[in-house]
Amino acid sequence: YRRDGVWHTWIDYDKFHQLATSGNTTFTGFDYCAPTPSWAVYGSAEAGFSPLEKRVFSKGKQKRLLRDKARTEQGENANGAD
Repeated sequence: YRRDGVWHTWIDYDKFHQLATSGNTTFTGFDYCAPTPSWAVYGSAEAGFSPLEKRVFSKGKQKRLLRDKARTEQGENANGAD
């Protein structure tokens, strides 16, 4: 949902629970939506990754680069031929 120029794509679970247990059966997602954090909006510098989390590369070139950097910092042979 877009409300007052701000995206609301997250769920306010406390509000949802309150509505769900109130006996009201006519509420919609608009009633319990929460503003989307700025880092989660399309085009943000964080590309959807929370700044509180550390991105981990488990495959491919980025993993090799991180592994080689760590080995270099530890004084090991960076090409994998230990």
